[in-house]
Amino acid sequence: MFIDQGITDIWFPFSTFSLPNALSSTLHPQFLDVQKRVLTKSIDLEKDGGRKHASFSSDEALPFKVEKELGAGRFSHVHKITSTISKREFAQKQFRRGAGLRNAAEIKNFMMELQC
Repeated sequence: MFIDQGITDIWFPFSTFSLPNALSSTLHPQFLDVQKRVLTKSIDLEKDGGRKHASFSSDEALPFKVEKELGAGRFSHVHKITSTISKREFAQKQFRRGAGLRNAAEIKNFMMELQC
């Protein structure tokens, strides 16, 4: 029914007011509860145009395809990535662990990197 109406996963998350009319109202509460199990940070990132960052842990599957490296610095690598959901392009900054912050200037530079 969702596919027939042109609704894809990029429409998630649904609210009580945004669920399609074709979905029986008796199923609304169950659907709204179950959708939490399939939502990912990537959908939140793609739906919220003002959101710049999403953090993924090393054990989370990334819904992105790495296209190429855009650059690298002391603390991070930056890659051009494409969403496997929407096919939109993003920049992914991946921080190196254990880069060895040795002084106040390096800590300040690292904190500036986090803000970008």
